[in-house]
Amino acid sequence: MKITNINRPFTLLELLVVVAIIGMLVSILLPSLQKTRIMTMGTVCISNQKQIGIAMASYVSENDEFYPYKNGVQANGPNGDKPIQEYLWYDIGESKEVFVCPLDQSPEDYFWWYNPKTHFQKDVDGSSYMFNEYIIRIWDKESGRGLKVIDVDNPTKWPMASDGLVLPSSRTWARVTPGYTGWKPIDWWHADSKVGMLFGDGHVKNVSTITAEATYPAAPQ
Repeated sequence: MKITNINRPFTLLELLVVVAIIGMLVSILLPSLQKTRIMTMGTVCISNQKQIGIAMASYVSENDEFYPYKNGVQANGPNGDKPIQEYLWYDIGESKEVFVCPLDQSPEDYFWWYNPKTHFQKDVDGSSYMFNEYIIRIWDKESGRGLKVIDVDNPTKWPMASDGLVLPSSRTWARVTPGYTGWKPIDWWHADSKVGMLFGDGHVKNVSTITAEATYPAAPQ
């Protein structure tokens, strides 16, 4: 009886076939795995924004229904202004990580860190969220007061914050728009080219970067 040699080595052709099959499987699975990874990190980012919304609601309830504000667009300028992140520091549980989206590869590029008396330092601490400019500026120049909850007629459609490095351009969400060539455009996105947006009632949703500026005006409504 003929005995088959079960220890026969693979031929070069067989090895090439195996390598080709593995390569095909990787090429098929890799995009799916990458999208799953982006979706997972996006979920963390959405959770961060929800926590920021809760902290903002807590701050507002403790400050006569006023949002944190100052006279000027700079969230943390050389004049000693504090960033919104600092106003929310205790309500957010003294966590710097909450202000960083895991999709953002360079959160330290966030621009508004100047004041050495805050918990956030330029080129050291990061942030991945830009806040609505209408919150940061004084709302009523005659009285000198800031934006109040009662000033927002439809909080469910009014964005308080979004993924982004700096404040909105001209009080819009232009910096999340693909192809934006102005100063400090966003350089990360959630799955399907979307960004997380926090609304006045505290809910967060992924919105299209293409339609965000036109669909969600920054002005209180």
